[in-house]
Amino acid sequence: MNIAIFSRILYLSGVTTHIIDLTMELIKKRHKVYIFTSGPEFPDKQINLDLQQNLERLGAVIVILPYPIIYENIFKVIRQYIISVIKTRKQILKYHIDVIHVHTPVLSFIPKILGFKFIKTTHQSNLKLLFFNQKANHEIALSQEIYSESVEKYNYTTDEISIVHNGVSQRFYELASLIEVNSLKHNFGVPKNKIVLGIVGTIQHRKGHDILLKAISLLDDVKKTNIHLIILGDASEEDETWLSELIHSYNLEGIVSRMAFQDPKPIYDMIDVFILPSRREAFPLCIIEAMLSGCCVIRSDVSGAAEQIENNITGFIFSNENHFELFTLLSNLIDSPGLIAKTANMGRDYARENFTSKAMAEKTLKIYNRYLLN
Repeated sequence: MNIAIFSRILYLSGVTTHIIDLTMELIKKRHKVYIFTSGPEFPDKQINLDLQQNLERLGAVIVILPYPIIYENIFKVIRQYIISVIKTRKQILKYHIDVIHVHTPVLSFIPKILGFKFIKTTHQSNLKLLFFNQKANHEIALSQEIYSESVEKYNYTTDEISIVHNGVSQRFYELASLIEVNSLKHNFGVPKNKIVLGIVGTIQHRKGHDILLKAISLLDDVKKTNIHLIILGDASEEDETWLSELIHSYNLEGIVSRMAFQDPKPIYDMIDVFILPSRREAFPLCIIEAMLSGCCVIRSDVSGAAEQIENNITGFIFSNENHFELFTLLSNLIDSPGLIAKTANMGRDYARENFTSKAMAEKTLKIYNRYLLN
């Protein structure tokens, strides 16, 4: 079948990683995939261009459309969307699209007003997009929380909404050898004989970097000398300043490595304990990637936590915004390297059994087959 994946921009985030993994599995099954988008979020950054090139290498067709990138001028945005509706329709007909799958809900109004059936995946909870975020013919919820939220918002029946958890590529399951890990640490300037903590994601307030840094600041000096923190992710100038000021205010400069967004696999290979302290999420890929890569994981109890982690067995869950609870978890783990290793192994096996991109694609295809466009 011919599948159109709608993504307003190719985000430098897990949304695009999800699209890449899904596209890979769909093309393996001999389907044709067309990415309807305005292009990379940051066209001046090679790492963002690489995401588009990855899709093209897989065999996806990139269909560039004038979806708004910046929302500063409302009249310009409205004009762009009007033009986008017309041009999107032409491309749907040109490529004989069978299935429309919207991954950025702000575009869901386009197939709606054009009269096409469409499927929608919402990658973030509590979105407020007013008219633009329309009820789909079928919604894919990444977690139980998003499922409940969408049912309440759109009054979906059980036949109109499904839960399909995020899945990631099997490449994350390939463990690096100790020699390879030490080589990576040397290249990235990460100490070899310390417990490495890590956080991967866009630098934003909702991601909770401040919560993690505050928790680390509470550790005693001995524990601080035994750890090193990797912060991976891109940021706006404002958010970069915010992060730098936080690190400085807690006097943590000596134990933090700040890295721009890049392929996270080598970074996971260096991390012993991965932390996701987000204030808001859907079903974040980074937790699954970290688990498959052999990291012990800790995350906040927002959307998807209970489905991703069996608390105290395959990972650890702390109360949202509770930096003291996170501090306690970190303090205990630093004192228990054996617990870190045991939990990491349990989490890795659990993630491989439940959260692969192959399983995600198979469940998604079943939904496509039920909602083929005329």
